[in-house]
Amino acid sequence: MPYSPEQGEFADPRRRRLEDADDRPRFYPWTRAAEYESCQLYWMPVSRFPIGYLQRQWLLRFQQLLGARLQKKLGVGPQVFLQMNALDNNNRDLFIRESRRLHPIFGLGRHPGRALPPTPDEKYAEDLGKGRVTYDAHALRPEYSYWFLENNTEEQLHLFFGNGGSTTLYLEPGEPAPKAPKPRLGSIRDPKMREMVANADVDSMLGRLHALQSPFLKQSKEMFAADLKEDPQYPGLLFTLPLLSSQDFFAATPDAVGQWFGLFKLYLRESPEDRGVLLATAEDMEDDMDELLQIMRDEGLEYIA
Repeated sequence: MPYSPEQGEFADPRRRRLEDADDRPRFYPWTRAAEYESCQLYWMPVSRFPIGYLQRQWLLRFQQLLGARLQKKLGVGPQVFLQMNALDNNNRDLFIRESRRLHPIFGLGRHPGRALPPTPDEKYAEDLGKGRVTYDAHALRPEYSYWFLENNTEEQLHLFFGNGGSTTLYLEPGEPAPKAPKPRLGSIRDPKMREMVANADVDSMLGRLHALQSPFLKQSKEMFAADLKEDPQYPGLLFTLPLLSSQDFFAATPDAVGQWFGLFKLYLRESPEDRGVLLATAEDMEDDMDELLQIMRDEGLEYIA
């Protein structure tokens, strides 16, 4: 959780929820790390993961407003990433069912400075057999992540946000995807083939292929997985997703943070390590945060921490 100079410790807005609303800190329910200078860093609490219904609805509406504001202000758009370890019995079937439509691709999530889990060896198998260790699939598996090529952020967040494993990066748009020429259906004699071509969404297909050319893919691997170039799995990873906590921001040098924001413009992550949600950007967002939160208050949306 970000540091609060007013309280001299990590701030938790839940301590103030019984106070008069006018006395709440600016940006409530977000708290800004006021003394942190490498970027604007905000944190807000959640009561648990999976996030409760009311808190989740508030956060979904906030992200909807934030996305529209950033598109207008900076011309950047959101991209949703999902950690494999966040898929449990409640949403694994949903993910599999929707994958045919959302087209996830496979990459690696990395916590800065954290090594990959060691490959189980004979000693591990012996310890497991004799009960000296307990089998934990999550602890043995790297934090693989998915990125959805079908860019429908709002729908993806409604489906998967709230289980502690989603990250949204706001990226600069690249060149627009090419449009497919209209097929000449009259030249296709087979009626079944003609119907299939007529119903095919070729523009969506080209859009997904175009997304695979995004500079983010190569640049993220170079920035967050340079130490894995000799690892056998490295060539097969399409991207590397940074899994950043508040501690990672405070531990990083200003130059490193500056490099991160050369890759993306705004970072928003469900952070179980911080028991909440992180938002970070190198842009000046204070006035925007004020305005977005006022819009939500005007809509009668109150965050109950």
